[in-house]
Amino acid sequence: MTRRQHTILEQLYRDNADSLLGFVNRRMDVQDAEDLVQNAFLRMAEAVPERPIENPLGYLYRISANLIVDHLRHRQRRFDFAALEDDALEVHDPAPDMEAMVFSRQQIDLLKQALRELPPRCREVFILHKFRHLSYAEIAARLQISESTVVKQMIKARAHCKRQVYGKEEKEE
Repeated sequence: MTRRQHTILEQLYRDNADSLLGFVNRRMDVQDAEDLVQNAFLRMAEAVPERPIENPLGYLYRISANLIVDHLRHRQRRFDFAALEDDALEVHDPAPDMEAMVFSRQQIDLLKQALRELPPRCREVFILHKFRHLSYAEIAARLQISESTVVKQMIKARAHCKRQVYGKEEKEE
């Protein structure tokens, strides 16, 4: 990404993140909306179009709309599969099996290690957002940094953690 593209993306975020969040909130669960908006900006940053994007804001809304559809499809597939499982099983044991517990423990350990590997500021931004549930604006005010810096740090942290825990890049779902 060129410096000019980076500047345009930052300006797009500053000017439109709230309205894009509203757009997403009206179409899906509020709890997933911020992550989806962040993914939309990340995908736009990673896009390598054959020709310049004529309407960056429209392109960003299209990415968001596509991510919403993907999210809703994924959630519906999980719901359909869960319904099939419930029908197929007569008795359900609510306790997780040992294999699932070990796998979860391994993922938690990998996440802890990934967080330790992050630069201090990046780690702090990630923890404030994901574990303390602060908004990007609240984090920016608390750490006396810009919201765009918060976004950049979150993108960096999420990509690193996803790579370390799942062994794949952020843009994969």
